[in-house]
Amino acid sequence: MNVTWENQPWTEAYRLAVLGADRSQRAARIREAKKLMRARLEELVGSQEGQNELTALNDALVILHVLEKDAA
Repeated sequence: MNVTWENQPWTEAYRLAVLGADRSQRAARIREAKKLMRARLEELVGSQEGQNELTALNDALVILHVLEKDAA
C-alpha cells in the first residue's frame, strides 16, 4: 500500500493545531504536531523521495511558529 504524505500522522496533528477551536489546547497541539513533524523530517533527510512532503513540512512548521508567537 502506497501512503501519500497527506495521510501521514503529522498532517492530522497539524490540522488540529491550526484549525482547533479550543484555544486553550493550542499550545499543546502545536507541540505535538511539531514533535511528529520533526520525526518525519528525520525519516526524510537524505531521501530523494518525499520532496513535496518536505516542502509541506517546512511550510507547516513556519505556520506553527507564527501561531506559537501569536499565542504567547
